[in-house]
Amino acid sequence: MKITKIIFFLSIFLIFTVSTSFAQSGGKDISENKVSGKNSEKVRFLNSANLSRFIEELNELGKLGYRVDRAFNFGGDANLSQGFGAVLNLESGNTYEYDWLTSPNKNYLESRINFRAESGYYAVQTFALTACDDKTFESDIEPLPQNSTFLRLTKGDVFLLERKNGNVKKTKDYKVFVGKIGIGKNPSKELQTALDTVSKEYRPFKILFNRGGLLDFSVSILLEDDLNQEVSQKTDYKFVKQINGFEKEVNSPARNGYRFLSGRRVGMIKYALMAKDSDTAVSYNFIDQNKYEKDLAKNFKQGDVFQSLFIGDSDCDASKTTGGKLVFLQPGKDARTADHKYLRLTDKKNNSPTDETATEVKRLLAESYRISDVFYSDGVVLVFTK
Repeated sequence: MKITKIIFFLSIFLIFTVSTSFAQSGGKDISENKVSGKNSEKVRFLNSANLSRFIEELNELGKLGYRVDRAFNFGGDANLSQGFGAVLNLESGNTYEYDWLTSPNKNYLESRINFRAESGYYAVQTFALTACDDKTFESDIEPLPQNSTFLRLTKGDVFLLERKNGNVKKTKDYKVFVGKIGIGKNPSKELQTALDTVSKEYRPFKILFNRGGLLDFSVSILLEDDLNQEVSQKTDYKFVKQINGFEKEVNSPARNGYRFLSGRRVGMIKYALMAKDSDTAVSYNFIDQNKYEKDLAKNFKQGDVFQSLFIGDSDCDASKTTGGKLVFLQPGKDARTADHKYLRLTDKKNNSPTDETATEVKRLLAESYRISDVFYSDGVVLVFTK
């Protein structure tokens, strides 16, 4: 059988041709410079439909002392709708620089990110992207139909890099473990073995996914070593892969003291990274990001504490990401609980925070709430905890 080889790359073309349907906020001020309480920093929100412009605006604010606290991307097929956003805090007396990196060839990612680290940059966030070629492909692979999504689809990650106070000395070192997906391959076993044998200094913190060719699929783990931090003992990590029963698969090690670090969905497959923290049994509750208000009302459990986000996925021609989750930790009856607030910064009508929203942010910060994360659900939503 003749196989047509079609190689797709997550390229600069992809990055600079995202939709411009989202307004650029220009660093919208969402709190006043001086508020009462412990959280007295000015907070700014930034969103843009163009990665290049997003980085430019981050650098403009970074010169004034603003540091990215939370960064995220939103939208679906990057060729149709994609946006980037950040919440920044003012750190007086410091300056910050920002850049981005992508590596279509997964085999070169480790060397590329370490090359940037040599000049003082470090990774603060990854943006999962899906892009689909709009060309029509004639398939000679049965039973794939003409113009199959399988033929058009490309997936990869973009890395947001940060540098503090113009430092050009390396502060972090990186490793990338790659698990190839395919017939006769066992990426989960391969990645778990790598985690079990890595030196104690390296901490895994992001799951990556790459589709760079017709049958070239891989799932990877990004690890970092903070060169300024001493590590006394090795942490045990678990790599979780599951299609059905993902929550059960996560909660099984959680009962033995493992904690959720990072997770994402690719197609029907769900991945998670977990770290051994103690012998205390906990559990996790996952809330649908796109229906968070209804799902919280129905499935939020007394004592749940927000911990992180589980990253969703998007398909060809999609306008938004699906399968994203809010991850809540159930620490047990004797543990300290948290109070949560959810504030919508933008919606379908307003691409920037209104004055009323800015006032509410100021009030919550003054009442000692902190911004725990930010996500997109028909608009940008801040998660506050206290």
